Order: sequence, then C-alpha cells, then structure tokens
Amino acid sequence: MLHAHCQDIGRDPKEITLSSHVRLGPDGDPGPVADTAAALGDQGLDLAIIILPPPHDPAVLAPLAGALAPLR
Repeated sequence: MLHAHCQDIGRDPKEITLSSHVRLGPDGDPGPVADTAAALGDQGLDLAIIILPPPHDPAVLAPLAGALAPLR
C-alpha cells in the first residue's frame, strides 16, 4: 500500500524508514523476537523497535542482543 501511495505522489518509498514494534514475550525468550524481526526484515522493514514487558529486567538484554545480532 505504501508503495502505491508513493507512486501516486511521485515519491521514492526508499526515502521512508519502515519500522514496527516487536514485543518480547513475558517468558523473555528472544527467539520469537528475532524470528519476527527477521521475517519483517524480509518484507522490507528497516527498524524493529523491541518492547520489553514490565517488570523491566536488564538480564534479558544480553540474550536479546545475541539473538538479534545476526540480523544486522
């Protein structure tokens, strides 16, 4: 849909950063987040914004970063 609207007004859709929120599940498993971000990336996503569920636990960050690192 975005590409069609851009074509209608003569704008290059690559000028627009595509982003989406991806929620880390309450179990803290980074696998589904990485899978979702990868799938969205395959569809043209530029930026995944990871939502961490409360209570916020810094211990989830290292495993999350490790799971997401290959997607760079």
